Amino acid sequence: MPHFIQLFIENLGHEYAFLTYDQLMNDYYEGRLSPALANSVAALASRFSNIPELTIRGLHNVAESYLDSAKGLVNPVLHIPSMETLHAVMLLAWAEYKNGKHTSFRSYAHNAVQMAQDLGLSDSEPIMQIPDAERRRRQITWANILQLHTLLASTRA
Repeated sequence: MPHFIQLFIENLGHEYAFLTYDQLMNDYYEGRLSPALANSVAALASRFSNIPELTIRGLHNVAESYLDSAKGLVNPVLHIPSMETLHAVMLLAWAEYKNGKHTSFRSYAHNAVQMAQDLGLSDSEPIMQIPDAERRRRQITWANILQLHTLLASTRA
């Protein structure tokens, strides 16, 4: 997993700034990184891998395998809002969009927007009890949700 986290941040960190290297690595090493988020990160990062065992299998096949695993782990908990599940759903939505799977993209994007609203990310009043770093992470997450929402609206046709 550290290999995928490194690749993810190096190649995609600017697109998904709501996830940081330090946070992902700490969560991984402390056993707090959810399997759904781990598989979502691996699905997006695997296409940048140069590990022979993966390249032999075909990086697209590896990515699809991780993506399928992430979907299987996320779908049963879509009704339980959490930041980690939200981030996994957001990554799934973006992966589906990039893979040209627009029906699936719309489904995951819709779920991400709804979950973000359920978590109160759309509230204009900042929550004072949370640390600045978490407040900033929530703002970055909401900005990415707005991008998903805009893209969702444009793909409804």
